[in-house]
Amino acid sequence: FSFSEPAFAKSAIFSLEAKVAALEKQNLATKNTNGDPTKHTPVLEFVEGGKVIQFTVPHVMDPEKPHYIEYMWLEDVSGKQKKPPGNIVSVKSFKATDPSPPTLSENVA
Repeated sequence: FSFSEPAFAKSAIFSLEAKVAALEKQNLATKNTNGDPTKHTPVLEFVEGGKVIQFTVPHVMDPEKPHYIEYMWLEDVSGKQKKPPGNIVSVKSFKATDPSPPTLSENVA
C-alpha cells in the first residue's frame, strides 16, 4: 500500500477524515493479511454505561522499528449520519511513540 501524502495535501479538502476515507476507499480491494490477527483485530466496548464506545487494537506501538497503528476511525455504516467524507464519525492518528494499545473513544449518547 502506498499513499502519496504530498499529492493528497494539495487536494482542496485536506483533513484527517478525508485522508482516512481515501485510505479506506483505496483499501477496499486489498486486505492486509500479513499481521498476526490477535494483534490487529479491533476490540469494541461500550463503557460509561453505554454512552461511550471504546475502540482498541491490541497492538504494540514500537518507535524502534517503527511499527505501529497509524490511523483508527469509526464509520456509520447505517448511512444515518450523512457526514462526509465516507460517514466517518470519529478519527484519530497515532505516532509510534504513542502509548500501547492505541485507543479511540467516542461519545455515542
